[in-house]
Amino acid sequence: MSSKLKTIILKRGKEESLLRFHPWVFSGAIARLPENIEEGETVRIESYDGKTLGIGHYEIGSIAVRMLDNSETAIDTAFYTERLNQAWALRQRLGLIRPDNSTFRLIHGEGDFLPGCVVDVYGDTAVLQAHIDCGHNIVGKLHEGFAFHAVGQCNGGTKVCLLADVCHQRNLS
Repeated sequence: MSSKLKTIILKRGKEESLLRFHPWVFSGAIARLPENIEEGETVRIESYDGKTLGIGHYEIGSIAVRMLDNSETAIDTAFYTERLNQAWALRQRLGLIRPDNSTFRLIHGEGDFLPGCVVDVYGDTAVLQAHIDCGHNIVGKLHEGFAFHAVGQCNGGTKVCLLADVCHQRNLS
């Protein structure tokens, strides 16, 4: 899958933060952008010497890429479903998912490796939000993954999803 992605090349030495699993690539770290790149596009990140560092979403601004994965993993519905499963399992270990609590944050952006996205569960409703422009791509995939996941597990098979796109601040004016 990743061979079809546009590639962003980093300046020499700027790969160090990604090798430490930092979730962002700053615009000043980029040596070369591909032609016709669009905001929100899924891109491959490479070091100056051609080593693949991961996959992320491109965004115009000081935070130019929000990393989704530090490998060449396919970014598809299965990827997002797995991230939902991981977040769900973490909330279970933390004791947030239990019979006397039907309200919790299931996804909290970079903390759950889904940058710019928040998923709050209120009873049998999951509210999916994108807090950055490229987050809308993630929200769409999460919405697909939700059809098979968490809300039904939490509330006796009820699957109600509300998709709430929150505009990025700079688009509000």
